[in-house]
Amino acid sequence: MKKQIMTVGKRIRAIRMFRTMTQKELGEKLGYKSSPTIRIAQYESGKRSPHKEPIKAFAEALDVSFDAIDVAPINDSTKLMHTLFAMEDFFDLKIKEVDHKAYLTFDSEELEKLLSEWLKMYNSYKNGDISEYEYKEWEYKFCKRK
Repeated sequence: MKKQIMTVGKRIRAIRMFRTMTQKELGEKLGYKSSPTIRIAQYESGKRSPHKEPIKAFAEALDVSFDAIDVAPINDSTKLMHTLFAMEDFFDLKIKEVDHKAYLTFDSEELEKLLSEWLKMYNSYKNGDISEYEYKEWEYKFCKRK
């Protein structure tokens, strides 16, 4: 499995690129007068880490949910597993076997409803009913806070 590192900076970069914005355009939209490209590059590379207020500003500038940017820093399979273990404790995540494969489910009506909504959108995308752009737009704005 290829090692991936999920960080706030990488989320900002992915969403900025989805929006087809340059680093300079995003920096200017955020009001960075001096070296907007360098400031955004520092966030995206992880040299700077935004706190809650700057993340809110990024979310607004990129027109996405705060939670689309504010993700848990998972940088390897072990951290992902511990995140899943914590979800087992706090969100009723359950693991079960179906046809000799491990599957994850939730014993939460609210989460099952949200997962069903996600599945519906994913199937619409896979069936060609909506474009990849429309699917990602839905994903990035999922439960967008006003």
